[in-house]
Parts: sequence; structure tokens; C-alpha cells
Amino acid sequence: METLVMNRPTRNTLWGCLLVLILAEFYSCDARAQERPFQFITLDCLFRGQLSTTIEQGKLATTVPKDTLAITLSNFDYDKHTAMMIGNAGSDEVSFIPSQKKAVLVQFSKTGNGFMTSVSEPIGGKAIAFHSRHSWLFGEPIISEYQADCKVRK
Repeated sequence: METLVMNRPTRNTLWGCLLVLILAEFYSCDARAQERPFQFITLDCLFRGQLSTTIEQGKLATTVPKDTLAITLSNFDYDKHTAMMIGNAGSDEVSFIPSQKKAVLVQFSKTGNGFMTSVSEPIGGKAIAFHSRHSWLFGEPIISEYQADCKVRK
């Protein structure tokens, strides 16, 4: 039986290669975590500054109502591309489209109305969001836009 004898430079080279592989895996795991900034968080958002557009007497009319809208965003699933949206009318699983530095959530009601929410990457426990509702009621459009400050729930 032959014994393999390694000299010191060969052993050091192998240890160096092993260290490089370990560091590469460490940094790639860190990069993957940074690519998923919404994973494992819940955002509580208070939407204000609504801008609402309807048709009145055949013309578009825009108003700025004073109401607010509270929405909680959670359960961001990067594999299924879904998230949970909880609001004043209940909760719904929505489509989740992650992107660099933001996420877009898309929802359709049972009546076919569309809703889209865009939220920034949470930094320092805070994020900003925009919510858009495209609804039709009795054949007339009701378009609403909201903006929000969101906080990461602790």
C-alpha cells in the first residue's frame, strides 16, 4: 500500500482552496438573503393621500377624499410568487412580483376589478407603498390612488 505524502505548500494550497469555497458559499448565502428583502416580514401600511377619479355628467372628475386605508402585507413567498394582503374587507392571497429594491402585488376581485400595490424594500424598519384601485361600479370607472408609510412589524 502506497502512502500519499503531501509537502507543506500542497497542504496550504488545499486549505486555501477550501477556505475560498467556504467564503464563496457564505457570501452567496448573504447575497441570496439580500435578494429576498420581504421574506419573513410583515408590513403594516397606512395609506393616505387618496386621489379618486370618477365620471360625473359624462366627464372625468377627480377628488381628494380624506379617508385612510390600512393594509397589512405578509407571507411573501418567493417560490410561489404569492403574498397575503389583509385590509378592511378581509384578506386575500395576491400575486407577488419581486424586483430589485421593490415588490409589486397584483390582485383581482371576484367581479374583475384590479388592484396593484407597489412597496419599496424595507430599510431601517420602514418602507413606502403606493396602492392603485381600478374598479367599475354600474358601468362607471372608480379609480383610486393611495400612498403609504409602512412599518415592519416587530
